Amino acid sequence: MTEPGTELPIAPRRRGPAGLRLMLAAGIVISMLLAVGAINSQAHAPPTESAPAAALRSPAPLHGLAAPPGAPGPGGDPTRRTLVLYNSSGASAELSHSDAIQAANLASRGGAWVMHPVEQYSPGELRNYQALIYVARYSPDPLPPGFLSDITRGRVPVLWMGDNVEQLFTAQPAATSSYGWRPGGPDTIDVPLVDYGGQRLLRRTGLSEVVNQVELKPGSPAKTLGLAVHPDGSSYPWAVTANNLTYIGEVPFSYVDTKDRYLAAADIIERMVSPATPDRKRALIRIEDVGPNTDPGQIRAIADLLSSRGVPFSLATYPYYRDPLGAAHNGTPASFRLVDTPALVDALQYAQQRGATIIMHGYSHQYESARNPYDATSGSDFEFYAAHVDAENAVQLDGPVPADSRDWAANRLAIGRAEFVRVGMPDPGIFEFPHYTASPASYVAVQDAFGVRYDQGTYFAGLCPAGACTTENVPGPEGLFQQYFPYPVRDVYGSIVIPENIGNISEAFNTNAARTPQDIIDAARAMTVVHDGVASGFFHPFLPLNELQTIVEGIQAQGYHFVSPADILADRAP
Repeated sequence: MTEPGTELPIAPRRRGPAGLRLMLAAGIVISMLLAVGAINSQAHAPPTESAPAAALRSPAPLHGLAAPPGAPGPGGDPTRRTLVLYNSSGASAELSHSDAIQAANLASRGGAWVMHPVEQYSPGELRNYQALIYVARYSPDPLPPGFLSDITRGRVPVLWMGDNVEQLFTAQPAATSSYGWRPGGPDTIDVPLVDYGGQRLLRRTGLSEVVNQVELKPGSPAKTLGLAVHPDGSSYPWAVTANNLTYIGEVPFSYVDTKDRYLAAADIIERMVSPATPDRKRALIRIEDVGPNTDPGQIRAIADLLSSRGVPFSLATYPYYRDPLGAAHNGTPASFRLVDTPALVDALQYAQQRGATIIMHGYSHQYESARNPYDATSGSDFEFYAAHVDAENAVQLDGPVPADSRDWAANRLAIGRAEFVRVGMPDPGIFEFPHYTASPASYVAVQDAFGVRYDQGTYFAGLCPAGACTTENVPGPEGLFQQYFPYPVRDVYGSIVIPENIGNISEAFNTNAARTPQDIIDAARAMTVVHDGVASGFFHPFLPLNELQTIVEGIQAQGYHFVSPADILADRAP
């Protein structure tokens, strides 16, 4: 259960690449309220826990959609390939690799991709691809001459983001003169805004991330795609395109939030790798943190509201409720399963008959009896990663949980799926990590069993040099970063990711401001700059229904129409 700007307030190590700051903020308060206050009659007399179901070891129903990392995402053309390059030398080598992972995830929208360091580029290699993305962090080393000459001599579309572009102009002065612009050097003034696609997108990096200026020549044929805007309103090109080269003056994958200039970069990538994709403006809504402790009446009311408006929806459900410390039961431990709450099972089936898709949202949405980081109660805590609250009251990610392994995660998935089947519900085909966080071992286990997720992703720079993040032994959160997606992708774990990107309603918590229905609608409006973007948010079932109605109608007013996860997965290459 995560989204940009809500949920647990993770204390960032760099306020990191696309989404470390997004991932978890004030929504945890809502989750805790769910655990403590929304159990209703069960709070006084919780059901008796049944024995766990026998593990279901066969692949989940949609596992046939799984593929190796580098394969196309939904709607991607397998005959199109993008080469993703990054710097493996210099002080920012690890950051450049994390940038490349994010670029590759986005590039899967249009087709397959291959990733490797720019230092390993071979002359003529570009001819084997339909697009090139270079995420350039400063390196003192010279770029391969064949790489520079292939860019200017070829017709393959190239997206260059960030640094080192002066090497291209120095090495190829005759060719680069036709671009109509030249590098202007790093900007020493903060750029808080980027104008793109008729909207003013946010850029909250301060001077921690500078923009490299672009100077247009008189009568330049270059097209300005976006403007970097200073606090005084003055501006210069943030992104330009001419001939086969598109340039963005930064790598816009750090300090990302909703309504961020990251959306502009995602749009530029999508248009380059998938030029024929129609602009459909689809939307998704997910009901979050449904568990055996959820009030069945709330589920029925939501199903009635959304189905009456023809809106498909999802129910992110964990099948095993645990309160091992008695935080929600006056100090008395409690735990029970779906099979122990037949009224909720009836409500879930009622919702399915009215357009709901059941998503498996972890097994218990907490870890053993640990305060991870709060009270060990389902819906509040992490399940597949360890965390604590620091002295500044922010959440710190610590590393894999003590029991972490591919087999441990696989067993939780297998029993959790069986809990749904034993009560007569379909075997879930889609998984969502609690708080969108897990170790690489757990991600691989989900790829093994499901191959389809509906969330944002946690990734680890340096652990997947060719883009295949299969390393299981991760000592801690070094190199960890998160990313959300404005459209469906296949990420570096090989899983299809159905996006979630505009967030949820939440109360103010820690340093995070409250988020209202209007904030969600505004995030959806910003998402309209993305060609064929999917505006996707979630809603907790105990909140007032009129707020859900406001969100749905507000998103529809932006030109979106709501679809189901199956509609997203059914995308075909244009």
